[in-house]
Amino acid sequence: MKGVYSLRIVKTVLIVLILFTIAKPAWATSRWEYSITNMDTPNVIDQSQTTAVVDTQNNEIRLPRFNPGAVAFWPDGSADYIVMTPTEIKHYSWTGSQTVENTILSVPGQNNPLSIAAPAPYPDVVVVDKDRGATHYSFTGTDMVENPALSVADLSGVLFVGAREDIAAGLIDEEVRAYKSGSRDTSLEPSVDLSNPMGLSLYPDRNNMAIMEPDRVRFFMNTGTQMVENPALAITGLNNPKAIGTGNDLDTAIVDGNQVKHYSFDGNSLRYNSTLSVTSGLSSPTCVALRPNSNDRIIVDGNDVKYYKFENGNLVYDPERSTTISGLNELGGYAPKATVVSQVKNTTVDTTFLRIRAYHALPQGTSVTWYLTTDGANFTEAMRLKNDTGTAICEAFDPDTLSWTNIGIASKAGPDQDTKELWIELPAGRDIMWKAVLETDDPEQTPKVIKNDVAVVWEAGNPPEKPDLNLPAQCYASTTPTINWSFSDPDPGDTQSGYQVLIRKQSDGTLVYDSGTVISSDPQFKIPTSEQPDVPGPLWASGEYEFTVEVRTFDAVGIPSEWSDPAEFCIVGLERPRIKELVSPGAGQTPPVPDQPNTYLVVNKGMTEDELPVTKAGGKVGMLVDSIGPLNSLDAVFPYLGKEATVYKIKNTGAPGNSTNRWLIEFWTEASIEECPDGTIVEMDLTGHSTEGDTKLSTVDAPPYGAGVAKTMGSVYEDWVVVLKGRDN
Repeated sequence: MKGVYSLRIVKTVLIVLILFTIAKPAWATSRWEYSITNMDTPNVIDQSQTTAVVDTQNNEIRLPRFNPGAVAFWPDGSADYIVMTPTEIKHYSWTGSQTVENTILSVPGQNNPLSIAAPAPYPDVVVVDKDRGATHYSFTGTDMVENPALSVADLSGVLFVGAREDIAAGLIDEEVRAYKSGSRDTSLEPSVDLSNPMGLSLYPDRNNMAIMEPDRVRFFMNTGTQMVENPALAITGLNNPKAIGTGNDLDTAIVDGNQVKHYSFDGNSLRYNSTLSVTSGLSSPTCVALRPNSNDRIIVDGNDVKYYKFENGNLVYDPERSTTISGLNELGGYAPKATVVSQVKNTTVDTTFLRIRAYHALPQGTSVTWYLTTDGANFTEAMRLKNDTGTAICEAFDPDTLSWTNIGIASKAGPDQDTKELWIELPAGRDIMWKAVLETDDPEQTPKVIKNDVAVVWEAGNPPEKPDLNLPAQCYASTTPTINWSFSDPDPGDTQSGYQVLIRKQSDGTLVYDSGTVISSDPQFKIPTSEQPDVPGPLWASGEYEFTVEVRTFDAVGIPSEWSDPAEFCIVGLERPRIKELVSPGAGQTPPVPDQPNTYLVVNKGMTEDELPVTKAGGKVGMLVDSIGPLNSLDAVFPYLGKEATVYKIKNTGAPGNSTNRWLIEFWTEASIEECPDGTIVEMDLTGHSTEGDTKLSTVDAPPYGAGVAKTMGSVYEDWVVVLKGRDN
């Protein structure tokens, strides 16, 4: 029983070891996955830095839909206001007891407008849409009509617009464009760089401007000749800003998440005013408008236009002045840019290589740019997906050249694709983060990061050690030598998945051969030669016999090592025997054409008897062979059935001692079928002599080059015609 019990223990241990071996990954690279679910999002996404919509219900990340200019008051402080709807701009007037639509002052004929503003004089309206730009409407006394003199076609597609009297300004890309009486006026435009601006508002009582960015609001004032920033009036500490509204005396309101925060000027700065802020009762606010000359305001919350009246020292929701408009929450457009930022993932050791992959949906005019960092702060571009022409492509960033390289269609970025070009080298660090910037040129389209099996996969690892090459001191006696190296990786358990070999001339460094990336775990590479009759081998074509070789390896996930130090080697060898001429080809053999090298018959390494060129016994065979190395002479023997073929000619077509040469050898066997019966295999034993040593190309010596160099079938005697001549005596 004791022996049986011990055997059971051994079996159990073996099973555990086998299972552990199977379960253990083939590499130690850190890897994380994200599926945009309500389970993993809290542990992956940094919501405080994210402005994009992370939709865990639909498992997608997209641009936020903004409706920041859906409602507006006039600068004169009137209780009237306008609201944007899918088909018209509705004007609402206060009757003294309730708010009603004023159809005379409403502006019909709209098609999903993007933003509105209410400049002086009352009841003028500015409407921005995708196609026509900013159209100014004025009242004629009977109805609202277009005012071309104050309209600005250049502001088409703008989500963020502000207007005051004859001034209109909008955000285009990352700059402000301002127009006065319909003409561009750069003195009304800030000349500083903006960082992902998300909103703009003009103060109704002065020529000042507020611009909202993801983490702050910047204040600009006009000096009469230019817009100058006043950092003292900046508003910071925002979490998820969506829209901005401004009023008299520098009052500023910001839709931040599900709150609308108010900031008042205290003589030195804009400070948070809790009394005028709305911090509860809102579900999805998208827009705020401040009523001039009062503390009243309107907040668009979904389809509800909520009026808040200031009375008795508090803001109070006033249902009589409020209204509901169907489809209001679908208006506006997608923000031009938004960002999603991950939380830090730590590695136990310093990491230098990162890769990120993700699935995308990219309508035309959209893009997603991915950034990576190893220190949790300093991001570097890594991957970009964009659709400029109708076809989405994937680009990889090169930190050395600071340029993007197109590596194929967008699916190359998918987690199901092992795209090694997406690995990027960064300074060593352990705090791994990614950031994605989503952008669109069309407010009706948004790029998306989507989930298939997963949505995002990112990895961190270290490269293999630089390969160590150990080459012989003497020349290789083969033109296809095997280069060996050792593989080592600082990540425990990591293995080689591939390699790349470069061969250069030793004289000037000219590249002779590039293997490209070879998928293989073998730490060796056999230098190839050509098997085409009219294409020389790469080493022979270089014209030299002394070379250097460099190798880099790739670990299990494709991280490349540094290139090895160049190692020198030389070649003294023979290669590519090929039949140039068969004076008497055997039955069924198509003869080569002597002056057409592409027809020559190559005797490849490993060729079998059935594959050999066929000649008649006694027929002359003309063969070429290339040599690498300074050969001075060449010996040729062609054994068969204990005999040797007659070697008629050995001619160097070049000069003795050249680094590369081409040799012509002509030979034939006995013509008699008795001496050389059908099926006789003619072998080959070539020996080249040089000051660097001798070299052989032989089907006789082990291991043989092949089965032989030719096979006989028939005899040249069959081609002879006997003519008898005589004479009468």
